[in-house]
Amino acid sequence: MSASLGEKLALTIWLFFVSASWAVVRSSFVVRSTSGEILENAVPLWIRLAFFAVFAISSLSFFLLRKDRFWLLGLGSTVGVLPEVPTLPFVRDGAHFLIVLSAVAVLLYWIAFRPKERAPAFARIYAAYLVVCAASTLVNFLLFQNIWQLKMGVSFLLFFSMLAILILGVSSCGKGRWEVVDGLVDGLAWGAIGQCVIAVLALPLLFILPFQEGNDTVFGLAFYDRYKSTMPGPVNLGMFFVAVMPVVLLWMRSGSNPIRTQVGWVYLQLAPWLVVITGSRTARIVMIGILLSFFLKSTTRRNALLILPSTVAAFYLGFYFESFPAAIRALLGDSNAAALSIKGRFFDVSDRSGLIQSAIDALPLLGQNSINVAAALYDSARASSFWVPPLANVLPPELLVVLNTLFGYGAGVGGYVRSGFPSPHTTILNLLIDSGVLGGVLCCAFFIWLALRLFVRSFSRSDPNAITIWLCLLSYGAASVANGTYVPQWWGYYSVVLILASAAAGGSPAKRSYKEMSERGRPADLSKTYDVRLITAAESRPVKRQLDRK
Repeated sequence: MSASLGEKLALTIWLFFVSASWAVVRSSFVVRSTSGEILENAVPLWIRLAFFAVFAISSLSFFLLRKDRFWLLGLGSTVGVLPEVPTLPFVRDGAHFLIVLSAVAVLLYWIAFRPKERAPAFARIYAAYLVVCAASTLVNFLLFQNIWQLKMGVSFLLFFSMLAILILGVSSCGKGRWEVVDGLVDGLAWGAIGQCVIAVLALPLLFILPFQEGNDTVFGLAFYDRYKSTMPGPVNLGMFFVAVMPVVLLWMRSGSNPIRTQVGWVYLQLAPWLVVITGSRTARIVMIGILLSFFLKSTTRRNALLILPSTVAAFYLGFYFESFPAAIRALLGDSNAAALSIKGRFFDVSDRSGLIQSAIDALPLLGQNSINVAAALYDSARASSFWVPPLANVLPPELLVVLNTLFGYGAGVGGYVRSGFPSPHTTILNLLIDSGVLGGVLCCAFFIWLALRLFVRSFSRSDPNAITIWLCLLSYGAASVANGTYVPQWWGYYSVVLILASAAAGGSPAKRSYKEMSERGRPADLSKTYDVRLITAAESRPVKRQLDRK
């Protein structure tokens, strides 16, 4: 049965309470030296397991007892990070756990009902990308026998296989995909409002508590003095606040509830301030693009005008500051805070140019030290407890370069600094490191194909869901921009936005419309309209005789 409003509210409060409590506990285990340098941040395993169990049991109970599963998936993707469990390295976010549950449900549905609708091309392209990732993991393990590389590859494949099942499932479930869209939109909107409430309560702490260095400051809710809430980092949170703005607009349109409309407007007015509080440069730029995109459709033009004053005020105060406290203190005359302005170097990427160059050097196709990277993998493999002579030992170096050019160094490797590979802060380079030219081309083809399909559908005058598809496209586009400056492959809400966009882009409106007209177009109805243009040649003669007799 469906969940009541009270049940949804109670679960939302509980999940955010657990997530915020985990942030507080995590930050309390930070060990610092007398100079403030972070020495250790190791939370005992039993505490991590306890918090993970609380989240998992609460979500699993709702998932099994209520049918609002896509609402739960949307909500769960907004609560942020989960404690890392050694045996579940691919479950690092609330969305990861719920995506696995949802994928299992989709598989059971396929087994039970065997739907015949074919998945659209963009979903099949993503499935092909995963096949290349699997080949990449296998080829590199055979070549270098690196256990860490294999662990990252298997972890990557386990989670993204679940994501692929959901993309294939929701994009080929016919009219039922709109129920998926409604559920995800509802859950994401609830989560956005929850994060908004936490931000309003936590904002005074940024000014009250003294400045500290580290990833878990202000009771685990900040990165230095940049607000990150329960998300992994400020950029992750800032991009979330921007990406859900179209979703909240869609949520407000989906019903005539005045309370929903008022709550939605509160979020839309606060969103520019929330983005500035995170200090994310990418989010601030993307928000300008989202606001301009609202002007392209008459349906959302009025909304853009009403959001504009709040956006101008927020950006005027904090656009050129990395942290909101620094902007406010500079406004009050603090000369030290004024020196923290990044005006003139807002687009400076010097802090990442070294990482990008290191990533380019590691690429077999463009780099200069790919053989050295292969040798390092070989040496680390020999030091491991499980080792057999790798094939790279007997193959010519030229063949190794060709194989790594096609398949990369193994799926999931490029996104982990711990694996010894540089994180280039851009998805394109990361894909080339992970899965080579084949994987990079297929993944980019999926992104582009899905965007084009949404774009064409959103400007179709014959599609009654055009405005819904348009807002889903804006949310997908906003979240996808992060691929240029970060690697959001593991971001939980980003995966859910991909599922939302796939559901909105699935199906074929032309075929459904013809089927509906064929079902309604019986001879009795046609006798009133005398319109026989949609009747097949085999049916035209008997219908014509009926009309003549009448």
